[in-house]
Amino acid sequence: MPDKLLKEIMDRALRVRPYIPFIVLNTIRRNLDNKGQTLIDIGCGDGKMVKSLLKGKKLFTIGADIYFPSLQECRKCETHDGYVLSDAQNMPFKNGSFDIVLAVEVVEHMAKEDGQKAIKSWEEIASRQVIVTTPMGVCAIEAPDGSPYDAHRSTWYPADFRKLGYKVRGHGLRLLYGDSGLFNRAPKIVSPLLYVLSVVVGPFVYFLPELSGRMVCIKEISS
Repeated sequence: MPDKLLKEIMDRALRVRPYIPFIVLNTIRRNLDNKGQTLIDIGCGDGKMVKSLLKGKKLFTIGADIYFPSLQECRKCETHDGYVLSDAQNMPFKNGSFDIVLAVEVVEHMAKEDGQKAIKSWEEIASRQVIVTTPMGVCAIEAPDGSPYDAHRSTWYPADFRKLGYKVRGHGLRLLYGDSGLFNRAPKIVSPLLYVLSVVVGPFVYFLPELSGRMVCIKEISS
């Protein structure tokens, strides 16, 4: 399959994933605080995922990333309402600056202690809700060409978030993820089939995140 056609298939899949039950983007979308008006997307990357996730939502969004080329791509594609160059631990915002703090696949890129500090700081700048997603368990991926911040440096489990007061939901089977998972080992042409498999097993791992490949961790912030 030509790369251009495969990219088109994956782009189309991204647009519908927020509406497919039990996968990460759908879990985030369904659990977003309906009263939230502002959202900061920490570690926003190229922004395409959140742009798809928030389609139809009336939220003022800020994309924050430590990697400047990612913010340039976001601005080019107009994925957010504003952009901030910042690391995830030291956000330049006052307490309660955003209704919702969203950090998709961020904490695993920091050492465990740094990730714990970052989560605490996100809870401080959130006034209503914090949503964090991360791989479940070992997912030791080295940084690909491009951003030097993409290597995985810590391992997280449902218990890590539950003890911090988060509700944890699962997505996909562990065998699909990580450096030895099927997503990385299988030919790209079968990636759509692997996404279908993630959907099929969704109801089984949603409430059993210990069996899942990824976690969606949600905490409501008390005023």
